[in-house]
Amino acid sequence: MKKKATKSTSHPRIWGTLSDKDYRLIGKIAKRAIERAKLVEAGGSILVNRGHLDLVMDLEVCHSRHFKLRLREMLDTKDTFSLMHDIYMIAGSINKETLGWDGLGVPRFTKSLVKHAKAGVAN
Repeated sequence: MKKKATKSTSHPRIWGTLSDKDYRLIGKIAKRAIERAKLVEAGGSILVNRGHLDLVMDLEVCHSRHFKLRLREMLDTKDTFSLMHDIYMIAGSINKETLGWDGLGVPRFTKSLVKHAKAGVAN
């Protein structure tokens, strides 16, 4: 029996649109980052305290509005230091009220700037 081809859909959000593939990758990246944070910061990490959903939303905003991230590379990387560097930077740089980028830097796993963000990093 042939496997039925599934149509790729996108997930509209107030901050942008993500493909199914990107949506799944972001969820897996967030899970990996929180598991890693639990190992490293036994005293209670900002990531652990905020939770999986908050981190997923931060990554979605970053990827949709500010920096197109190399999501597959983020998930598969053996360079945990660079991954966690980006995770903490993203979580700390997304303005939760405006969804703008309040950070001073660019994540290491950036593929490109989002089109409307090219004029200036801070939206």
